[in-house]
Amino acid sequence: MPENEQKIKLLPFHESVAIAIKAIGTREQMFLLALLLCKTKIPQNHDKLIFLWKEKIKELGCKDKFSSGVIQNLKDQKAEVENLENSIIDIDPPEES
Repeated sequence: MPENEQKIKLLPFHESVAIAIKAIGTREQMFLLALLLCKTKIPQNHDKLIFLWKEKIKELGCKDKFSSGVIQNLKDQKAEVENLENSIIDIDPPEES
């Protein structure tokens, strides 16, 4: 890589999509990102994404079922992650003699 080129820092999807939500400027862009959000497994950052999505709904006036479906999808994914975390059984290592 030439010296004057900077390497782009790659982020996990759940972080980069937050940047994408902030950058949305039209309902069409929001719709396309909604499709991606609803078809992608998101492991973390659910509360932040829900907050940003709600703010963008207000900003662009997107009060349709599809936009609220994204919020429900994120809530469902968050619940799934929390249920999985709660179902992990902690097993104490055997005591040494």
